[in-house]
Amino acid sequence: MFRRPTLSVVAAVLLLSSCGGDGGTDPQRDPDPDPITVAPPADVVVEAVSGTATRVSWSDNSDNETGFQLDRRIDSGSWQRAAEPGAGTTQVEDSGLAAGSTVAYRVRAVAGSVASPWSGTASTTLPDDPGEQVLVIESAIDAALPAPGTPIASRDLVQEVIAAGHAIRGLPGVDTVLVMDSLLTVTTLLDDGSVHLFVHNRVPGVDDFAGPATSPARTAAPIRSLRTGVAAGHARTTPAAAPGPPGSRRAVVTSYDGGVELAGEVRAMLAASGYEVLSLGASIEDMRRYRDLGALYVDTHGMAGIRPRRRADGSLDTSDQIFAIQTSTVVAGTSLSQYGTELMDGDLVFMTTEDDDGRRSTKLGVTERFIAKHWSFDDGIVVMHACFAGSGPFTYGGLALDPTPYRVTVLGAGATHLSFDNLTWASYARPTVLFFLDRLLGADRYDRQDPPLRPFSVPQVRSAMSTEGLLQFTRPNMSVFGIGFGGNDVNVVIDGGMDQSTMAPSIRSFDLVDDAAQATGTMRLTGLFGSEAGTVEVEGTPLTVSSWSPELIEARVPYEATGSAGPVVVKSPHDIESNAVPLTEWRGELRARSELEGDPEAEAIVDFRFRADIHRFREDVLDDPEHRSVTTWINPVSSGTSRGRGTRTFPNGSSMTLDGAYDLRVLTRTEIDNGGAAPVESAVGARITLDPDAGQAEICVVLWGQVDVTSTSSSGTQTSTQVLVFGSLPLLLGGQGAGILGCATVGMSDDFVIDSYSRSISEDGVRYTIEWDELRPFAAPDDDTAG
Repeated sequence: MFRRPTLSVVAAVLLLSSCGGDGGTDPQRDPDPDPITVAPPADVVVEAVSGTATRVSWSDNSDNETGFQLDRRIDSGSWQRAAEPGAGTTQVEDSGLAAGSTVAYRVRAVAGSVASPWSGTASTTLPDDPGEQVLVIESAIDAALPAPGTPIASRDLVQEVIAAGHAIRGLPGVDTVLVMDSLLTVTTLLDDGSVHLFVHNRVPGVDDFAGPATSPARTAAPIRSLRTGVAAGHARTTPAAAPGPPGSRRAVVTSYDGGVELAGEVRAMLAASGYEVLSLGASIEDMRRYRDLGALYVDTHGMAGIRPRRRADGSLDTSDQIFAIQTSTVVAGTSLSQYGTELMDGDLVFMTTEDDDGRRSTKLGVTERFIAKHWSFDDGIVVMHACFAGSGPFTYGGLALDPTPYRVTVLGAGATHLSFDNLTWASYARPTVLFFLDRLLGADRYDRQDPPLRPFSVPQVRSAMSTEGLLQFTRPNMSVFGIGFGGNDVNVVIDGGMDQSTMAPSIRSFDLVDDAAQATGTMRLTGLFGSEAGTVEVEGTPLTVSSWSPELIEARVPYEATGSAGPVVVKSPHDIESNAVPLTEWRGELRARSELEGDPEAEAIVDFRFRADIHRFREDVLDDPEHRSVTTWINPVSSGTSRGRGTRTFPNGSSMTLDGAYDLRVLTRTEIDNGGAAPVESAVGARITLDPDAGQAEICVVLWGQVDVTSTSSSGTQTSTQVLVFGSLPLLLGGQGAGILGCATVGMSDDFVIDSYSRSISEDGVRYTIEWDELRPFAAPDDDTAG
């Protein structure tokens, strides 16, 4: 079917005046004006940018045109209007043409209804479909190499690369062939300007065939990690990351030609951590949709190469460096007309590799030019398991190769990037990949620890990987006919991430201030949370967040009912969850008595509660988890009553009766910290210091209790209200106190149960007692609490 060509204007349009400085013509002033003339364009040049598109340019010799008229003639056909670009335009691209056709162009300037003479004619013949040409190359490689299924032990991959280069050289449409045998790569420049790479560095079975180690013959610059925006022209296009997780939970995991099992582990880890793993693969069209990602894992063929070009004098320019990542888009059966411009511009290349089943096929590969146009991340994490992706600049046979611009492009797209600087296989990279992601996520799925780890930042994880030897590994080689191949030291390179970025929010610890002067408790969480506010929940109940910063959150916590105790979780705005840290509450009964001689007794009984975070946590990835000493205050929801009972009759016939009941007021934090309150009412206050590593708790208490006192004598009866319960007195007289708070240090078990306590003293005929039963924790940390 004939498809009408289309044309798009690519030059900026300049708005030029077509009138002189006198503001136009006036019949009375200029009855016989000079006719308008327009100078014709010149120097028309047309070049094929693909098998279906051209680029036409010309010199603009007029200063009064209102636009141009561009005509096209295909083969021996008639002239047809192709486009009418605006004034000042000097270049257009014409697409939708037929491969193999000869296309001619002419152009003229117009000013209103006046047109210049036509320019000279320029023409070009479009190349045939490059896909057909590439498949010829694929067949030549196939014929030169062993049949699929040939045992790896009987193969010499270096000689196979050399044989492939000889097979490609001399084929129709081939301009130049560059063989890099030790890098197991052949670079081919085609006549139409597209580039073909034969990458032979991931042949099935090589990673299981070990022998003496050797290294590729290359001279490399020292490896160094990149920070965002280090290279001119590659400045980061998104804001620098704040401490905390990515701004997106969208993730892509893809693998082909090996590494499927590792990719499956990565996919499961991300999904379990709350990421939305998209159903995107590694085709060209899918890769165009790698946008606004929080995580990307790609396992594929990668190769540093060059994009050779012919200069006007016929010499070869090898200065244009690229890094190519193979996609899953197979050339055979694909119409390449849609990719023509991208192939000519170096966004895409052809890559022939050997698949898992040993069969060779040619697919399209993307370069940093493609990535710069289509990929974006929201402070995301990229793991690129592709050979040489992490290399610094190196030379091979006098050619300069440099994957660095690829990595700088990914950093500029908003990501932290992990890659490998040499030949690599999934089976050897697995510990590095899983450790890196697991520690950033706090996923507890790889090399599990007791207790599990919370999420850590990129610098912390990188430091741990260095200590654990996970930033370098040796991939064994195979030895065939006395020739060593494949063995090499692989350095793991982490670029960007020099801030406190993680892959999930991370709670280090929190402090809780319960104060009867406030309507709710105040929780202050420290950790890595990101700059964009999310939510804080206790046992699934959202809290009111008072303030949010990347490393500190303040929230209001109810004293009782739903949301007052249980697992505390921070969620990013995209629902990525932190580690869960228990808000533990202790409950028990606190009692104080004053027993007078005879029957009278004054007693106060308190439903005693307090809360704290006492989980173990690590300051760094490889640290041993430790508790910290925590101070907290009585929960204002604690309640109690003081009451009197009993009568004492004296020898003279008078008597004293105690009765009445009064609710206890819970003291404010200020009153407690100032040492208590004057004994003028029924009141209770407590400050508690918990030290789990020492296995003890210090409980400082003030407890006053009012009762009604009725005195009867020969002169009559009198009733008054007096404070007779002095709960802290036994502790104070025992030498333990803070102000008028009496303190007791008791044991605390490994499961955080606080021991019962009782102490009594007698003074002036009155016995004073304070005691409590075991104080048992609710929502206590356990072996699964990450820290």
